[in-house]
Amino acid sequence: MSPCIDSILLRKISMASRMSAARQLLKALEQLHKAEIVLCGKSAYPSHENL
Repeated sequence: MSPCIDSILLRKISMASRMSAARQLLKALEQLHKAEIVLCGKSAYPSHENL
């Protein structure tokens, strides 16, 4: 697991870098959601009905 980023370290990173990282995270989450690996408010596992 990655180390925790504390607020002091976070303030040293430029806003552009933080926004870029946030955008990458959201794109990755979107891909996981499309693959039905991450489902909002549902089980983390796809249902057998879709197979």
